[in-house]
Amino acid sequence: RDLHKEYRRQRQMCIRDRLFPSPVQDMMQIRFEGQAGGTAQLTLTNASGQAVHTASIQGNAAVDVSGLAEGMYFVTLRGAWGTATRRVVLSGRR
Repeated sequence: RDLHKEYRRQRQMCIRDRLFPSPVQDMMQIRFEGQAGGTAQLTLTNASGQAVHTASIQGNAAVDVSGLAEGMYFVTLRGAWGTATRRVVLSGRR
């Protein structure tokens, strides 16, 4: 049981602190660390649980979120290394 928690924690660290800027205005940058990388499936979900954007990304990426409303979203990345989810806030546009 503890090994499973540690494994999940390490997978989450693969993108720890690598979604920026925060808050996001137009372009969200994704930078992988550790063993993460390669091809990943990105899903951006709004606070209501609706998937509002999906994409396949290869390594570090920039994602255009300029067409989305302000608010809180969840970014889920799925790759060969596992799955990680992070919260991101979209703020007003300049």
